[in-house]
Amino acid sequence: MKKAVTRLSSMIKKYAPAEAKAGSRSNNRFSFQESWSLHRLLNLHDQMNDYLAVFDFCEDFILFKDTASFGLADFYQIKTRDDGSWKISHLTGKKKKTPSFLSKLANHIKSHPKCQLNLFFVINGELTIKVSNSAAVPHEFFLHTVEKNDLKKIESKMDNLKGTKLTRFISQTCLI
Repeated sequence: MKKAVTRLSSMIKKYAPAEAKAGSRSNNRFSFQESWSLHRLLNLHDQMNDYLAVFDFCEDFILFKDTASFGLADFYQIKTRDDGSWKISHLTGKKKKTPSFLSKLANHIKSHPKCQLNLFFVINGELTIKVSNSAAVPHEFFLHTVEKNDLKKIESKMDNLKGTKLTRFISQTCLI
C-alpha cells in the first residue's frame, strides 16, 4: 500500500497543476462519470485481487490492476453529450488549446511506455462509426476493428503518435 501512495503522490505532483483546471462541466456529467466508474469497478471487483481505483484525476477513472509495480492499468475517458450522438470528429476534434479526447488518451502510451495499458473511451450514447464485419456497432469494440476509412480518419488526427506508438494505441484503445 505504501508503494501505491508513493506512486499516487508522484502523479499528483506531475499532473495536478495542469489537470486542476480540468473537471466536470456539470453535475450531470460528473454523476455519469461516477456512476459508470463505480459500475465498472463493481463488475471487475471479483476478478481482481490487487487493485487501486482512482477517480477524476489525470483521467476520469483509472484502474491499476497491479499495485506492486503499477505495470498494468486501464485509463478511462468518460464523456457525455446532451443529444447522445457521437461522431469521429467529436473524438478527434480539439477545443482551443486542449487536446482531443483520443489524443489525451494516447498521451498515456507515450508517458508510460513500459506499462501494459488499456485505454477506454466511454460515451453516453450512440457512436456513428463503422466496424469491420459488423452491420451494427457493438456495445464495446477496439479501434483496430473499425472500418478502414473511419480508422484512417482517426489516425490522421493523432498527431501526437507515430509508427509503433500509433499501432499500439489502435490495438489498445476500446470504445464503449
